[in-house]
Amino acid sequence: MQNSRPRLKLARGRFYRGRDKQPTGAPAIFNRFALRHLPRLVFERAVRTSVASIDIRDELWRQFRKREARDVIVRMCAGYEGTLPRLAALYPDIATPLHIVWGERDKHFPVAQADALHRAVAGSTLRIIEGARHWMVWDRAEDVAREITAVKR
Repeated sequence: MQNSRPRLKLARGRFYRGRDKQPTGAPAIFNRFALRHLPRLVFERAVRTSVASIDIRDELWRQFRKREARDVIVRMCAGYEGTLPRLAALYPDIATPLHIVWGERDKHFPVAQADALHRAVAGSTLRIIEGARHWMVWDRAEDVAREITAVKR
């Protein structure tokens, strides 16, 4: 008799379900639960840690409160987490010029990760934008654009 329970795979200390590489550990399960059933709580935390501009808050909530939008976020996060264990092995193979632009106050991806990426990719350049947060393309668009266009071609 065949087992009907989904198979779990272990990768870098985390369990993943099937080919979607969806994390199944306690934090991943809680995150999926929170996104699906506690949208206001998740939204408030995201705004507090990521978005400095209040101007877009109402529109973000209008979209985020839709179940289908949160389901996309759950799938996107699962795909991202499932890919993470393989990324570091690819960094040394990057042969194109890479200019890394990072927010100094990004609470989701700390500056230490920018430093590690910069060290891992030969010939890369790194610019930390002072005071910038996770969604710096919204609240620091001019600074980000200046960094991108300043790179020598």
